[in-house]
Amino acid sequence: MLKNLKEAVRNRDRLVGCFVSIPHPAAVEACATDDVDLVCLDAEHASIGRETMEHMLRAAECRHVPALVRVPGATSGWIGWALDAGAQGVVVPHVETEDDARQAVSAAYYAPRGQRGVGISRGSSYGAQLRTIAEHAHERTCVVVQIETFAGVRNAARIASVPGIDAVFIGPFDLAQSLLALPESERPSLDEAIASIKEACDAVGCSVGIFRPDDSDRHKWSGYPLLIVGTDVTFLQMGIRSSRSAQHA
Repeated sequence: MLKNLKEAVRNRDRLVGCFVSIPHPAAVEACATDDVDLVCLDAEHASIGRETMEHMLRAAECRHVPALVRVPGATSGWIGWALDAGAQGVVVPHVETEDDARQAVSAAYYAPRGQRGVGISRGSSYGAQLRTIAEHAHERTCVVVQIETFAGVRNAARIASVPGIDAVFIGPFDLAQSLLALPESERPSLDEAIASIKEACDAVGCSVGIFRPDDSDRHKWSGYPLLIVGTDVTFLQMGIRSSRSAQHA
């Protein structure tokens, strides 16, 4: 198990994880194999509630794999809930501006860096380690912001420069959809937009990651330290398709 996920992300260590969206601890245990460095519980798109999330985080700890939680947004309350429940960090979607990034940092860190509330919860051993956790959380709380719109592309350098941001994560599906809102004559390709984000992050020394639906083109993304490849449900679908194809071969 990584002793400090935040440190590994900031050091640009090569990390590969997967999304978990099935709201059950068994899904985490099944995905948290020796082939992944981390799991990311998807509380943005999947029907994962607060109580279930806590059980899923327990499952990750049992498998000795660090867990991030992709929250619905910076203002939803989920950042504090996820960290209180024991997540090692959060992925915050739809970050388009420097102010959005600062809002995520404020929600994730205790004062004086942020405004995270201090309370008795699982993450502090139900208060037994509250003082230690509050004093040292800034050393372990991993804050990843997700750029997935063209507005975010234009502001990538400013977003990545916000103190407390450990990595920028690219959501290619939403980004591709966002580009369709631009006039065709002014529209960069998806590859150009992605490259622009990475260039901006590299220029300010911020780690960068991207989602890929599978690992068929993993070699193309060798310069991206953080990869989240696939989801539990897509792995199920791929297994079923592969099995049926083999039966009909």
